[in-house]
Order: sequence, then structure tokens, then C-alpha cells
Amino acid sequence: WVRLTDSKDGALLARMDDQHDYRGWDLWLEGGGKPGAHIISKWPEDALKVVANKAIEANRWTHVCITYDGSSKASGITVYMDGVRQPVGVQADKLKSTIRTEVPLKLGQRSTTSPIERAGLQDVRIYGRALKPEEVKALGSASRLAWLLTTIGEHPSETNREALYNGWLSYVDAQYQKRTAALNTLAEEETT
Repeated sequence: WVRLTDSKDGALLARMDDQHDYRGWDLWLEGGGKPGAHIISKWPEDALKVVANKAIEANRWTHVCITYDGSSKASGITVYMDGVRQPVGVQADKLKSTIRTEVPLKLGQRSTTSPIERAGLQDVRIYGRALKPEEVKALGSASRLAWLLTTIGEHPSETNREALYNGWLSYVDAQYQKRTAALNTLAEEETT
């Protein structure tokens, strides 16, 4: 989860040696808070970089997830905000060599540069595989739904009411889940 205030450019978290060809990786913000990632052996000739077209909204907690499938291609990097896949711009797409580095993981900057100030990070997770889209959606939705339930009050907005209803259908209503799975199976059969 990310919450931005003033600073909207820099590294949210990184394991990147910015003193030696920028080798490593980062979860990066640029262009006023647009999330993206670098995966680099040597910048810019041996690297991947993608950045979402949409910026994170200021003063609001946003679930940001970036997955990478290990393909050494920019198309293998996916950016999600609040469980929704984001269109991205590709700025580098030619990774050929290792990205291994000895610098440690850092929050809020690269090894020595690109600090991001007055930004909140919460519930940072790193997985050993690329999550499936439905897993990313569940991660972003479940926490938000729990928060909504504790803060909703007597007169929820239409947006919050809809989010709670959709959450109920997706995570609690077994009949809805069963019928949705059957519908998805039929849709897949039609395309094959």
C-alpha cells in the first residue's frame, strides 16, 4: 500500500546499486506519482523499464502491485493499482544479463539516491513468483473492504456501498462464486 503527499518521484523500494550501472530492481514513481519498475543489469543498454500511464492519487492509500514473470521482456512486467491492471509505457526493453547485486533492499530510496519523502508504505510483500491477476485483486480488495467496514458509518457513499457489495459477492456469497466460475468456464470453452 502506498500513500503519497508531497513527493511523487523516486524509489519506493529498491535493491539497486545506483553507483554501479544501476544494477538491480526497484518499484519506482515518476511523472507525478506514476508507478513502474526498473529491472537492470546496466542502464540503459541492458534493462527493462515500464511505467503506468496513471498516477497514484495523492492523500489516499492505494494498493500497488508489480509482477514480473522472469522473461527478460518488458511485456513480462505488469503494474496493478487497487487490483486493476494498468496500461503502461515501455521505456526500456532489452535485458540480457544478470541483475544480481550485493546491495541490500531499501525502503524509500535506492542504495544511495532517489529518495522519496513523506510517502507512506504499508504491508510490503515480495513473492518468489508472479502473482495471478485474481490473487492481486484479492490482496488489494480484502484489506480495503476490511477498512471500509470499520469506517463506513450510517451513510456510505455510492462508491463505498458498491465496493462492499462487490466484495460480498466475490468473497462471501458461495452461490455467486460458483455461478461466476461456471460462466468463466463456458466463456473459455467458446474461445477454444
